[in-house]
Amino acid sequence: MVEKKTAAGAGLVVFITLALLVLLFWLQPFDLINEVLDRAFGATPKWTDVSNLFTDPQTQELTHGERPEESLDRLAAYWSGRTGDRVVFIGNSQMHAMSLAPGEPPPAAPERTYTDLIPRKPENGPDYLIYRLSAGGMSYTEALWYAAYLMSRRELKPDVIVLQINYQAFWQAGIRDGMLGMLQVPAFRQRVEEMAHNNQPFSDTFQEALNHYAGLQAASAAGRDAATGEAAHHPGFGQAVEKATRRLLSKVPGFDQRHSIKDSFLETLYRGRLYFLRLAPSTPRSITGVRLIRSQAALEETARLCRDNGVRLILFHAPLNPEVKLYRTAEDRQAHYAFVRDLAARYNVPVWDLENSIPAKDWGRLLNGPDPLHMGRLAHHLMAKKMTDILAGRADSAN
Repeated sequence: MVEKKTAAGAGLVVFITLALLVLLFWLQPFDLINEVLDRAFGATPKWTDVSNLFTDPQTQELTHGERPEESLDRLAAYWSGRTGDRVVFIGNSQMHAMSLAPGEPPPAAPERTYTDLIPRKPENGPDYLIYRLSAGGMSYTEALWYAAYLMSRRELKPDVIVLQINYQAFWQAGIRDGMLGMLQVPAFRQRVEEMAHNNQPFSDTFQEALNHYAGLQAASAAGRDAATGEAAHHPGFGQAVEKATRRLLSKVPGFDQRHSIKDSFLETLYRGRLYFLRLAPSTPRSITGVRLIRSQAALEETARLCRDNGVRLILFHAPLNPEVKLYRTAEDRQAHYAFVRDLAARYNVPVWDLENSIPAKDWGRLLNGPDPLHMGRLAHHLMAKKMTDILAGRADSAN
């Protein structure tokens, strides 16, 4: 009798759980909550966060670091046999996103960010083969990872790397999982292994990436072995229950959208932080300790790698929204600029200060406040003009 009651109770729990999941996937409650909160607190319309962006696999890495090896293979084929200066831009989402400024009309066609607006045949200059490697929250260890990869493949070696410098990016660390597939290239993997054993501040990060990649490879091989041998034995009770549950859940309407529900829930928490706690979208912080040392070393190694391989490196301080505070103290900014100046002097690298180059009116809005990172339509046109002048050596604001 007790066993029957226990089984009935377990069945009821499963039934209620499935019913709640169906309601969750069907109603999408967090999207509704987000919409209500945005209306109540006067957030900008969703269309100002531009989703209709120009895409071109010949000039952009479209996965934003989630699976770049396929895009780079495509780039190698495209660059083969073409002449012109190969220019690779490396930076964060400011390069590939657009948040329309107040007064700018909705998109009438796919919008182009500044790397897409640079003329491929500038006046009195060489042809440009421009390519963009950008990802949200790009770390300088990832920028080094990309640079090392480009120089490990002869067909991808650039003539110029234009690298974005952003103070908060020195806080970022690690190599994202999506970039580990690049280790399939033997020459690059060997280069990574060498840097992992060079006792540099970023070496541990590279070793962790190698270890993680090896673990993923082993798990994938084990999965293939299990699939091959599945017919040779009957699955256990637990495996059978798991498969049956997965098949059942796959029939629940909207179950394949579960990741978007997680994202919308996180956005609800973010709105609560912004609207109710009145915390700014970005909080200025002093970057010190291991994170800073690791990022600085990775940036310096990128400069050394470019110098030793005959690649021209250009650094630029990324534009900053004048309505947003980036540095916690004046000393933070002074130390940051001093480091970049010293590195530039030692490696003969030009640095362009574009931090205050975009007026406040040309920046987007993030919900009901200033966007700390993303610029509007006119701002991207202004940046394209500045980058064109920098590449041609006509700019007049070198740092």
